[in-house]
Amino acid sequence: MPNSSLPSLPLHLQTALGQLGRRWRWLTVLHGIGLFILSTTALLATGLLLDLVLPLPTSVRFVALGLVVAGISWAGYRLVISRVMAEISRAELAALVERNHPELEERLTSSVELIEETGSDVAGPLRELLLEETDVASRSVDFNSVLGLRAATIMLAWAGLSAVLMFGPLAVPDSGHALLMTRFFLPWSNLQRTLLYRVSVENGDRVVARGSDVQITVRVEWPRGSSSGTHTGSAPRNVWCRWTTSSSNTDRRLMERVPDTTTYTTTWPEVLEGFEFHVDADGSLSRHHTVRVVEPPAITGLRLDIVPPDYTGLPPRTTDAVVGDVTVLAGSRLTWRMQFNKPIQDARLKLAGQKNSTAWEAKLAEDGRQATVDVIAETGGPLQVELIDRDGLERDDQTYRRLIIRDDQPPTLTLSGHDRPTAVRPTDAIVVRAEATDDFGLRTLELELQVDPTTQDRQRIDPDRLTGRQAVEHFTIDLSQFKPSTGSRLTYRVRVTDNRQQPAPNETWSAPRVLLIDPEAQPPDLADVIDRQKDTRDRIEKARSESLAARTALSGTRQEALVALKNQSPFSGNNSLRKTGADLRELAGRVDGIARQLAAHPLWRPLAPSADRIARTLLPAAAERLEPALEAALADKATRLGQADEDLAQVLSAFDQLLVEFDLLAALERDLLELDRLARRTGRLADDVDALAALAGDGNAGETKIEEQQRQHDFDRRKQDLTKQHDDLRGELDGLLDRRPEVLEAARQAQLSRLKALGLRARELAAPQSDLGRELEEETEIPPGLPDEPTAAPGNPASTPLGRQQDLARQAASQALEIASQLGTDADAARDAARFARQAAQTARQLLGGRIEDSGNAAKAAARLAAAAAKSLEDATQAQPDPVLLRRGRDLANRQQTETRMLAAAAGSASGRRAVRVVGQQAITTATDLLVDGLDRVAARLASPPVELPDHGQQARDAHAAALTGRQSMDKAHQGLAKSQFKPAAAAAAQAAERLEHTARIALDAADVSERPDTPVPERVGEQVTSAVEQLEQSRKGLAASRFDDPRRPGRKPGSKTGGKKGGKGKSSGGQAKGKGGKPGQKPGAGQPGKQDGPLSKTAKQLRQAARSLSQASKTLQPGQADPNKTAAPPGPNDPDSKDTSGKAGTGSSMAMELKRLEAELSRLSGRAWGRLPGTLKTEILQAARRDPNGDYARLIRFYFEEISRPGRERREGGSP
Repeated sequence: MPNSSLPSLPLHLQTALGQLGRRWRWLTVLHGIGLFILSTTALLATGLLLDLVLPLPTSVRFVALGLVVAGISWAGYRLVISRVMAEISRAELAALVERNHPELEERLTSSVELIEETGSDVAGPLRELLLEETDVASRSVDFNSVLGLRAATIMLAWAGLSAVLMFGPLAVPDSGHALLMTRFFLPWSNLQRTLLYRVSVENGDRVVARGSDVQITVRVEWPRGSSSGTHTGSAPRNVWCRWTTSSSNTDRRLMERVPDTTTYTTTWPEVLEGFEFHVDADGSLSRHHTVRVVEPPAITGLRLDIVPPDYTGLPPRTTDAVVGDVTVLAGSRLTWRMQFNKPIQDARLKLAGQKNSTAWEAKLAEDGRQATVDVIAETGGPLQVELIDRDGLERDDQTYRRLIIRDDQPPTLTLSGHDRPTAVRPTDAIVVRAEATDDFGLRTLELELQVDPTTQDRQRIDPDRLTGRQAVEHFTIDLSQFKPSTGSRLTYRVRVTDNRQQPAPNETWSAPRVLLIDPEAQPPDLADVIDRQKDTRDRIEKARSESLAARTALSGTRQEALVALKNQSPFSGNNSLRKTGADLRELAGRVDGIARQLAAHPLWRPLAPSADRIARTLLPAAAERLEPALEAALADKATRLGQADEDLAQVLSAFDQLLVEFDLLAALERDLLELDRLARRTGRLADDVDALAALAGDGNAGETKIEEQQRQHDFDRRKQDLTKQHDDLRGELDGLLDRRPEVLEAARQAQLSRLKALGLRARELAAPQSDLGRELEEETEIPPGLPDEPTAAPGNPASTPLGRQQDLARQAASQALEIASQLGTDADAARDAARFARQAAQTARQLLGGRIEDSGNAAKAAARLAAAAAKSLEDATQAQPDPVLLRRGRDLANRQQTETRMLAAAAGSASGRRAVRVVGQQAITTATDLLVDGLDRVAARLASPPVELPDHGQQARDAHAAALTGRQSMDKAHQGLAKSQFKPAAAAAAQAAERLEHTARIALDAADVSERPDTPVPERVGEQVTSAVEQLEQSRKGLAASRFDDPRRPGRKPGSKTGGKKGGKGKSSGGQAKGKGGKPGQKPGAGQPGKQDGPLSKTAKQLRQAARSLSQASKTLQPGQADPNKTAAPPGPNDPDSKDTSGKAGTGSSMAMELKRLEAELSRLSGRAWGRLPGTLKTEILQAARRDPNGDYARLIRFYFEEISRPGRERREGGSP
């Protein structure tokens, strides 16, 4: 423990030493800081100099930075921190003072040491003396001057200078020093190295598409930003681009300078992998840039969903791999569905229009690999898909795509006739044929008639009828409805619109047509008919002229042959013969076309055989004579040419006769045009009679006597007017029949034809009736227990053996026809099916005649043929039949087997045989009832006007009486069968057969038309016209008998109103006021009292029937109608003559007619390769169907049916179509 009583330094010494110690500390720290700054700047300068002189890679710069940081840290510790923490003793401070003040003679040092040494042996008085001397000596010493500031100041000055030199350039803009400092202190950063130049790469870091060219562009500039051109030799000698690829391959490329610029470029073609690069300009380095190579964005799939507008009725369709032109209908909804090879950031569908472009943003899926664009097709043009992937890489898909908009075209409208003003009569009915077509559908079709400035009529077709793309309508303008005056003008035009919805329907108007009212004008259709007749006659005359030219050429050639024969000179006319033969064959083809045209016209059809004879007999015969004449000797050649000349003379004579007959028929056709006009006048008259019936109804409640008298006066006046119109109409029709007796002759021959058909029907019924009598005569076994009781008729005759066999025969005939139409008549299945049908019908006929044993044998044969037919159908391989036919064939075979067994069972008992014969007698009786009714109607027609053939009518009446007698005998035969009295029944059956045969003889004798004059008018037309005459006669009587106060008129409820009051004012007779009242198409007076059951109502009905008959006659005479005189096909299963409506078994002649129908149809089919075509036409049809279902496919299909409908022999014989 120190002694507290020990002496210490004087106070002022302690204070002075303490201040000196503190001064030493901060001077030492300041000196250390200066040294630290100097060392730091030296280290930094060394690192920067190394990076400046030697471009250090990043790893070396990391090491250099570490060394510098370590050196700076060590210097900071040694020069600053350790000095801050250093301690100095008072002895050391005393030594510092005595070093500067030696006059103290170490007193201060000794005193400090003496005091600090607690164990000193120095005596106290001596120590105190030393302290006193030290105190006195140190009072004159300046302790602050011991340690000066000069050394620290100098060190700090050097340190500041070095810091300024190191960091001062940072204040200079674009000096590059900051970049060096940043490069050194941030060695991981990607910075350029500016030595002499500043190297900047344009768009250095980028993403490029694989396979694309990459161009590197750099700017090499003076560091201070001044133009390098202002410095001599400022441009670098070489600028290198150095790179390292992703696969660690390194290389460099010398960049080319762009003239007169500081820009250098280089290009890498078709880059396939990424790389990192920098540019070296004489030691100045750019930043390291990375070029990343990725797959370019691309469309891997593009599908277009097209939804046409609803009104088109077209189904939606999808187009995959959309390339090239895409045609869509305007207004369609288009959905583009795109698929990409990579996630896409943005996609747009761009449509380049003529004036501007339109772009639609695509709706991207979450994964960015799919997108959709929904648009409405309005404008077309080139399509381009613009893509931007998530790397910002853009690409415009350059695949050629073009959107073509097909507009909904306006409907086309074609009218019959011409647009020139037409003169018409005031009572004419103008028929305007309007044919409208549209690419998708029609909405409205109407005719607008402008009668005068204040009256307009419009006829509109019911929209429900416009269900397709084409419509043909015959508008009728009944001029009598408007009662135009002579010289007035009416204008009409037709309007059609399609079913387009947006923006509005397309519409088409026809050109306005003017009708000039002239009572002396020709009938409306006469001009068209005359043009058609003239065209046909010109064709015939041209064919005759060519025939005459060929005959003249042959005559000249024959004279040459005779001259050559006489002079024994060479003959040079063979080429002329060949040409004449070819001309004749070609002419035969054209005449054949004329024959088909004549056959298509009902009135001209009688001329078709003459034209056909010229085309297929006379002209080919003349042409065939020329072939052997080419190689024949001169004498034989002249002979053959003479024969050919005679053939051509026959051709010319036939043409002359054809022209004469054609002129006669043409005149007849022109006269018969009046039928249509008369039909329309008759229909109009019926409407007027309806209006008259309405006028005759009761008046309004409270009607005065004067008003009733006025209404009666109007009734009488209009009745008189209608009677006159009726008489005029009947007079015109009678006048037509007087001018053209061919019409009445056609009606007479039609009735005679019916009489002949009934005679043949009677003969057909006589055969089974006679067979039934013989079978009953031979039957000896009487059913037990039934001799005195009548046998009840079967409740359902169709379920009897006869009814079932007849039904089976009908189905077999239908099956045979279907097989023949599908497989052809030459197929084994068709022949077997026809044999089965014939045998089944034969079985039914024998059952009808009661020939039980024979029918059983026939049924067995039919069963065998049915099985063979089913087997042949199953074995058919050339053309696969319909599976329904296969099932039906097997079913028919099974049914025939069943019927055979059931018939055998019925034949084994007397009651069974009797039941079969009862049903057969019932069938014959039913047919005889129809025969009797038919004879009665024919007899009445023949005896009454206008047919008026009393002798034939009487014969028909005699035939009717004979048939009626036979019918009574049939009742006796039926009663005898029912009572099992076979002998009387056999006698009655024989008598009935004799009466039927007698009926047939009388009817066939009366129906002989060999002595009747020929008529070109179809029989159906004659019947229709005479029917109209009869209806007019009856309607005239009804009109004359009508009265205003007819007691037969049904009463009305009190207070009910009628439309008859003042009904004749403001309207044409029977017409409706324009624009007011009445539903479209409602007849005047419809629904009013007094017209439904009275004579006027009956008169109107008779007039309408007459109008329909005349209209049908007019239509029958139009070209293209079926042959009205052609014998009708035998009745089918639903014909009343084969199976009546009450379910009775077929009539006695039904099976014969079934066979006739079968044979007729098979004959018609046998001349065709049904359904088979030449390979070229078949190929065209299939290819056209794939190309455009709405294009020429319909035309080829029409050719197909024309081809298959031509008989095979016609195709073989005809040399031309």
